[in-house]
Amino acid sequence: MTTYSSWGELNGETLTLGDKVIFRVKGRELRGQIHSYFIEFEEVINNIVFLLCDMTDKQGQDFLSEAYGYEQTGGGWPQCRTNDYEALTRGVLATFKLLNQGYQTTNWRGEFQ
Repeated sequence: MTTYSSWGELNGETLTLGDKVIFRVKGRELRGQIHSYFIEFEEVINNIVFLLCDMTDKQGQDFLSEAYGYEQTGGGWPQCRTNDYEALTRGVLATFKLLNQGYQTTNWRGEFQ
């Protein structure tokens, strides 16, 4: 298991089952663990990252669908296809990038083609 807390740490790597991610949003440190098709966060709801970025559930779903390269299948942390760790990695990288841009939801559209 590896823990990633930034875009630079994860870029060029692929997440695997059991890896951990740390997102820093509005003074909070959110810790999550990689499962086969989503991220489970410790002690908070799974869509907390998007809520703290002032995104609606739909915007969070659209955001990760764009990063995954296909429609996500639901869930608090919008789910990818089972065992598609490349898609999860793209989603986490996109989230790190979003956080680095100051949560500007308009910045992410079309960046993952």
